[in-house]
Amino acid sequence: SMMPAADIHETGEKYIIETEVPGVKKEDLKFDLADDHTIVITGEVKRRSMGKGRSGGERFYGKLERLFTLPTRIEADKVD
Repeated sequence: SMMPAADIHETGEKYIIETEVPGVKKEDLKFDLADDHTIVITGEVKRRSMGKGRSGGERFYGKLERLFTLPTRIEADKVD
């Protein structure tokens, strides 16, 4: 599976995770908690039609997953 690059910022009140996943809309990503300190982001990059006359490509298609373990407890109701 793909593991997209990400940046994590701590503001003192919360953590902000920024990641770019070309071909996937935010609403198509799923955010789950693996435990009190680990958030899991999953999704899928679906193959697009390349149209007539085009072949080959270097883009990733398939499932993606990324885990982030934070030093403080994650409050599930505050994940957005």
